[in-house]
Amino acid sequence: TDDLMMLQLCGMALAFSPPTRSLARPRVAHAPAMGLFDGFKKAFANQEYDAGAAEARSATVTSARAAHILTATEAESQSVKEQIAKGELAFEEAAMQFSSCDSAARGGMLGKFGPGTMVKEFDAVVFGVGDSGDKPEYPCAEVIGPVRTKFGFHLIKIASRNMPKIGYTD
Repeated sequence: TDDLMMLQLCGMALAFSPPTRSLARPRVAHAPAMGLFDGFKKAFANQEYDAGAAEARSATVTSARAAHILTATEAESQSVKEQIAKGELAFEEAAMQFSSCDSAARGGMLGKFGPGTMVKEFDAVVFGVGDSGDKPEYPCAEVIGPVRTKFGFHLIKIASRNMPKIGYTD
């Protein structure tokens, strides 16, 4: 009976003792977070589809690519424009030689941007719509300006433009 009583006491003690293993769910690393499926993603990636989807998205967004030459004075800007018009300098060369902007090293190229990215005077040239309302006021590939902004005087050359609201792309 002493053995039986001891067994009962031990059983009670075990019932009220802390568990020997954690009751919380074990933490397991999430496979995608570990990059375990990166190889599969690359193997089954449809690059043509991805490129097409990106192109389709960009076709619905108003954007442009442009280059500029920034000078301190209107006279300097006008002089550079005349040299370009006479064929003495290409726009890119003139940008490298005369522009005070950091983009001069890239021939004045500013890259792709949307309305509101540049100052309003610059945007008006790049995204401004003519009186007819169905096409931009200024064509691509022409040297436009001088255009005065708070930074100085710009000569602007629009490389390409997409304006889906008026159905215009060039």
